[in-house]
Amino acid sequence: MEMVESEVFDLESRLEKLVKLCAHTMDGGRQYCSSNRQFVCALRELSFHSQEDSMLEECLEKFSDGLSRLIDHHTELLDSVQQSFKQKLQHLLKE
Repeated sequence: MEMVESEVFDLESRLEKLVKLCAHTMDGGRQYCSSNRQFVCALRELSFHSQEDSMLEECLEKFSDGLSRLIDHHTELLDSVQQSFKQKLQHLLKE
């Protein structure tokens, strides 16, 4: 009986650690996306102030648009991973 209780306790602590690590990873990813969005805003602001140089303005706009799309995809990926993790964990706990 003690052996089974020990195994259950070990499994519970490993699951708690996994959930905490997942939460930290998701938070880190969201913070990364937030910082990148601020960077994109700064690029767009610089682009706005570079209207005298059309080539620089166009390059900054293209770069900021591309980076913005990349951030959107990264955010979708984070949401997907978080949802999948929740579903898999709930399924594991039901068994």
